Parts: sequence; structure tokens; C-alpha cells
Amino acid sequence: MSSVGICVLAEKESAINAITGLSGSGPAYFFQFMESMQKSAREMGLTEDVARTLTYQTALGAAELAIASQESTERIRLNVTSPRGTAEQAIKQFQLGNLPKLVDALVK
Repeated sequence: MSSVGICVLAEKESAINAITGLSGSGPAYFFQFMESMQKSAREMGLTEDVARTLTYQTALGAAELAIASQESTERIRLNVTSPRGTAEQAIKQFQLGNLPKLVDALVK
């Protein structure tokens, strides 16, 4: 299996549900988020092509940064979130909308 990607060993059978919720269904969660980002960008005047390209490159850059870093995902997010900036305001909206609880329900 490692010839097509990274493999992890499920130490317990009960881990299969967590793996399915995280990695099996996870791509759809990211695609939904990216789809929403592109829709908003188009509504703000970007072309379909530009919205798609910027969304994909942003997702790729974020993933590459996370993979290359030794820091926790939380620390990486804090490092790229300027105090009182637009990202900080967006994160506050995620929290107000209870995004962590929603994601928890999706994975579980």
C-alpha cells in the first residue's frame, strides 16, 4: 500500500472508524471548504480560473507548510494569523459558528 501513499497501522480495530472519518471522508471535507472559498471569491469578482487556482495553491501551500514543520498544527495556525488581522477575525467566526464541534461530529 505504501507505493500509493503513506500507510499507518491501526493498533486497535476501533481505530478504523477514526481513520475512516479522518482520511476516508476527509478529502470531501476539504473539497467542500475549497468549493465554498471559490464561490465566495467568484462573488467578489474573481474569475472561476483565478478563484480555483488561488484556492488550490493556498491549500497546497498550507499542506506543504504543515508537512515540513515540526510545530503543532495549532502553532502553525497561530504563526500565520496576524493579531487583529483578517485571518484572526475569520478564526473568530469559525469559533462563533462552532467549527471545532462540527468537525468533531464529522470525524466521529
